[in-house]
Amino acid sequence: MHHDLGDYTAAINAQRKALDMFHLVLPANHPNFAVVYNNLSLVERNAGRLHAALESIRQARANEEINLPAQHPDRADSMHNEATIRLRLGQLDAADALLAEAYALLSATLGPDHPRSWVHSGSRAEILLLRGRHREATEALQTLLVQIPESASSLKQRLVSTRKLVLALRGMGDAAVAQAAERHRELAERAARPADQALAALLLALLALDAGSPSAAAEHYKKSLALDPSCVDQPCVLDQSSTLVLRAHYVARVGTPDEAFRALEFALEHRAFSAALLASPDLAPLRGHPQWSSMEQGLRKRLAPPAS
Repeated sequence: MHHDLGDYTAAINAQRKALDMFHLVLPANHPNFAVVYNNLSLVERNAGRLHAALESIRQARANEEINLPAQHPDRADSMHNEATIRLRLGQLDAADALLAEAYALLSATLGPDHPRSWVHSGSRAEILLLRGRHREATEALQTLLVQIPESASSLKQRLVSTRKLVLALRGMGDAAVAQAAERHRELAERAARPADQALAALLLALLALDAGSPSAAAEHYKKSLALDPSCVDQPCVLDQSSTLVLRAHYVARVGTPDEAFRALEFALEHRAFSAALLASPDLAPLRGHPQWSSMEQGLRKRLAPPAS
């Protein structure tokens, strides 16, 4: 409940209290520890405490090595959780290897088209995006979207996967990006979450800039702020590492460097930061600015493991 309310410190403290209680009453390698460490790692990751999350998921996987058979499908969930942490840290090779292993395990135990495999396929496509392999990402996401059914329970997965498809098509300069962006907007409307709707409008603003339509871009941008008013006072950080679309991406192309750097500074301190924070081509106008090197240093510091 603390996590859902956004109080990550309280959520972590509650998980650690549960862990301490289990240590008092259970044997050291009891399977309940895998559950608690897995849950703790997810809260720590969402709080932006990535290195702590990595240590917690290692503890969960060590427990599973003792208690679960090698071909147990639940092991794939922990592999995916570790992969998402490493993805945020920029460790793409390690993340990709974990996702490949997890997908192979699910294919062998539950079948290649099982719903539990969708999230793994989506994360692997995210890695392709981060590597700039837009055509491969497009093909992977189109295949995934054929597999995911049109249903209320799969709406979130369709929305996120379509968002990634928009960015993959945009990276290729493919004209189909307009249709994908409109589909993404429709899914965001159906999901009825202001953050998703704001992100859809912000993506449309960037596409309008790409098309040389600054007035249309400005309208989409204004709509994104109206949909999520908190973005007016503090720049928004939205979505996953590959689809981290900030106000800075738009402002870097149409506003002042000071406005864009304020948005980036907010993003750097935000719990959703990732190694990909400064990688977007939309930020190219800022790269020769004196503040850019300090942003890079700040990101490196944020990604570095804490001193022992």
